[in-house]
Formats: sequence, structure tokens, C-alpha cells
Amino acid sequence: MNTMKPSRTVILFSRENRHAPGGVELFNRNLRSLLDGYRVIHVQEASPDQPTKAAYLHRLRGTIQAIRENPGAPVLVQYGSFLDVLAIAALRPFSDNIYAIAHCSESWKHVTSPLMFAPTGQILKRGLRRLFVLAQNQADVFAVARPHRIHTIIHPAYDAPAPARSERRGFVYVGRLVAEKGVLDLVDAWALLHREGFRAPLDLYGTGDAAFLEELKAKIAALGLSEDIVLRGRLADPAAIAAAYDGAEGVVYPSYVDAFPLVILESFARGTPCVITTVGEGPRFVDCPALTVTPGDVPAIAQAVRAIADRRIPAELIADRQEKAREYARGRIIDDLVAEGVLEKMA
Repeated sequence: MNTMKPSRTVILFSRENRHAPGGVELFNRNLRSLLDGYRVIHVQEASPDQPTKAAYLHRLRGTIQAIRENPGAPVLVQYGSFLDVLAIAALRPFSDNIYAIAHCSESWKHVTSPLMFAPTGQILKRGLRRLFVLAQNQADVFAVARPHRIHTIIHPAYDAPAPARSERRGFVYVGRLVAEKGVLDLVDAWALLHREGFRAPLDLYGTGDAAFLEELKAKIAALGLSEDIVLRGRLADPAAIAAAYDGAEGVVYPSYVDAFPLVILESFARGTPCVITTVGEGPRFVDCPALTVTPGDVPAIAQAVRAIADRRIPAELIADRQEKAREYARGRIIDDLVAEGVLEKMA
């Protein structure tokens, strides 16, 4: 039973200060945008280039200091890696009011490893007042910690009315440019489509490390796709990302590892269908076989892209998912945290 009094102060523990933020960082920024009126304490990395272990130690020291200065304030950890599990263990001696939101799922390396997952489960069970999950498959994975399901969140910009626009054209990918997100598979799918006589622009929005970007560019050039596939860099402004979705026929997100990808919700919130993989919560939300592929299945990715281009995805399905997706931009997660006793309800 939670006997702690809800608070208007909350201490956040999450990585954020990065050149190429991923889902955890974007989630945390979106959450902070909804915490207006609360006193939020968040220790960031010293710089975007700070090495990972040094960044964790920097944030741990700052967070422990914040706990000492604000005894009893809830600590909300964004749990996206095994390092966050270790951080929970390190923070526990200083606070018994720690919560975590899980962004991991069954495909994470430390979850699939029995040697790492055994201590993970015990730390989550004993070190937290409550573990929150965003997807049903996470609830199954972390059953030992008795998790509570809450809503995820996308930026309010994705709930804005779409401007008058010309006809949609081409496809986009939005996310980190890394192998585990299926980017190389996406290029192979475009090569297959090209051989079948299908041509459509594909804009890749995101960044990655220099070595992978060079590999990606070389692959695009070797397959003769330089006119069709363009690396657009990262869009930092949610309104600009929304505009990219608004102008596209569809989004393709062929990831190997995700819990509840924000890209899927963002895309459908703009009325833009998204090709997804059978990982995380995506299949439950989209619930459309024509848009769902197994990670690494290049022919299936190509087939799903053709289904969008040929207008074979029912308009009523897209409209239904759009309304459901927009709910995640309306701050229900704050209501969840208030109901769970983490935050005090604002007047």
C-alpha cells in the first residue's frame, strides 16, 4: 500500500542531453511538457558528448543530492536499459519513494539474458514503490515486479489540426539511423520495389553514428537508389515532424526492438498509415495484417508499402487509429500518475 503523500515536486532520472535522442529521451521531454505547474528536478548529462558511464555517474550524484534536499519527493526513473536498473539500486538507499516507467520489452538484451534478467527482476521488485509499463507485453515480461499499466505520451503538436495540403507523396522513416531499427532492411525493400517497377521517394529523418551513416549511404548508392532515398537529418521540432508525416503517403518503421514506438502513434495521429513490425505494442494498436511484418522480412516490407501506395488500407481503419493515437497527446499519463499517488492533483 502506498502511504506516501502525493507531491507537487518530482525528481526525474532520465538521459536526455543527446545529439540523437531516442524514444526514452523524447518520452521524457514530452512528459516534462505536461508537468507545467509541478516543480520538476532533472539532472542532465554534462554535455551531449559525455561518455555513457560518466553521464550516469554525473546524473546519479546530482539526483542523490536532489533527494537529500527534497526528502520524500517521488523519484521517477525512465527505465530504458540495464544501467537504469543499476541506477535504481544505487538510488534506493537514499529514497523509498522511487517509481519507474519501463521502456524495455522482451527483445532487450538484458531481458533475454537469464543471468541479467534475474537480478533485474529482483531490483525492480524490491527497489521500487511501483513499476509502470506502457504496453501489455511489458506487463507480461515484468510480471515478477507486479507492474501497473499507464498511458504513453506523444507531443501535443501531433494533435493539432492538419493544414490544407496538396496530395500526399512518398514515404518517410523517422527515428535513429541504426541497424536495430531495420534501416538497412528498408533500403533492401526499396531496391526490391525498384526492381518491380515501383518508384517513390523515401525520406529518412534521423541521425546515427558516422560509421553506420557511411555504410547506409554506400548501400543506397550501390543499389542505385540515390535519387529515391534521401537522408534528411534530424528534425528536432515536433511540428516539423508532424509536417513530414502530413506530406507522406505512409511511414515505414521496420524495427527489431521497441516497446511502444512513439513513431507509430505520431504517424497515425496525423492520419498517416505506418508499416510496423511484430514487436512491442505496435501490433495491438495497429491491428492490421497488411501493415504488420516480421522484423527482417524485406519482401513483406515491400508488400506493405505497396498496400499503402495502392490505397488498400481502409480509410475507416486509419480514421479510427487516428482518434485513438491523438488521445496519447492529451495528457492522460498525468491523470494516471495522479491516480497512482505519484503526483498531487493540480487545482
